Amino acid sequence: MQQRPIGDRTVSAIGLGEMPLSIEGRPDRRQAIATIHASLDAGVTVIDTADAYSLSVREHGHGEKLVAEALAAYGGPTDDVLVATKGGHRRPGDGSWTVHGDPAYIKQACEASLKALGVDAIGLYQYHRPDSKVPWAESVGALADLLDEGKILMAGVSNATVARIDEAQRVLSGRLVSVQNQFSPRFRSSEGELEHCEMLGIVFIPWSPLGGIGNTDRIEENHPAFAQVANEVGATPQQVTLAWMLAKGSRVIPLRGRGRPRAHRGAARPPRRLLSAALATVRWLPPPSRARQAGHAQTGPAQAGHAASSRPRPSRARSLKPATPKPGTPKSGTQPQAGHAQVGHAASSRARRHRRRGDRPGGTEHRPGVLHKCPPDTAVRCRQVRCRQRRARGPLRKRVRSPCLQ
Repeated sequence: MQQRPIGDRTVSAIGLGEMPLSIEGRPDRRQAIATIHASLDAGVTVIDTADAYSLSVREHGHGEKLVAEALAAYGGPTDDVLVATKGGHRRPGDGSWTVHGDPAYIKQACEASLKALGVDAIGLYQYHRPDSKVPWAESVGALADLLDEGKILMAGVSNATVARIDEAQRVLSGRLVSVQNQFSPRFRSSEGELEHCEMLGIVFIPWSPLGGIGNTDRIEENHPAFAQVANEVGATPQQVTLAWMLAKGSRVIPLRGRGRPRAHRGAARPPRRLLSAALATVRWLPPPSRARQAGHAQTGPAQAGHAASSRPRPSRARSLKPATPKPGTPKSGTQPQAGHAQVGHAASSRARRHRRRGDRPGGTEHRPGVLHKCPPDTAVRCRQVRCRQRRARGPLRKRVRSPCLQ
């Protein structure tokens, strides 16, 4: 297992996310402990949990107690295992999650986590999620107090933006060691935070790196590029995805979370060759600027110019005859090139917007996830389902032929 630094410690490059073992759909306790043991056998030395990983507020600390029990029952050494937990969330019991960023509550939650884990000081304590009702600096200030009191050894934040990362670093006087955000091939809107952490020397911990609960086994279906490389190098799509994520930065530590022991035997160890040969020869995803940023990012690993990354949909373009000008319409000074039709006056405003923005990378008139290009040398109207050009009510000029390659 590769090792990476976090604060003044060194841990495995891939950690265990404990949440699936404690929330809805969780396995029985014996299987949950066996899953943690399988991760330790695979070389994992960082386990992430939270006080709110439970079914209701009455069993808060379920995940922390489970981790403590599993470590105590493990037959091998556990001194090098870093347990990271979080505070600031609550589970009312109706399946929802509520946010509590009051400094007094965060300190109270930390005291409860100390008891649940059975330790004198928590290795890494993270503020779980921003509370809109409490200033960010005040919530993070509670972590500074806990550091000064020696109740936590390292501090981190979760679900934070670049601005909040900088503010947390200022409040903690440069003692921020980690940022835990959602990041995966399906959800890439935290790419900026990942790069910012790399620049600051802070560990970036992606949660749900394989797409989240219910999507782990669908990587081959949702992201064919990873499955293709997996076949080429003799690995699984999950291993390739983790290798891609590790190559994103020297301080990226993704959390793999599964509820079955066999899912962690070997899966936590992406073959080392993936970090060099495969990642050097395959272009995985377009830049974040080309990804859809409405809460999510790119939904599939398609890269412009690389049809091998995803199978294009079959084209259904049809030829159109050159438009015949109406009587009384003044003739244009130039004739259209052979094989290209004029744009009729009935072209919609949507088509005009496409002409203005079509050549702009990441333009709002494009949608990601489709490998498709409008035919360049024929008078056709694009018929692709996800291409905005199909909205045009007439044939398109040659100058409008911006590639719809996403």
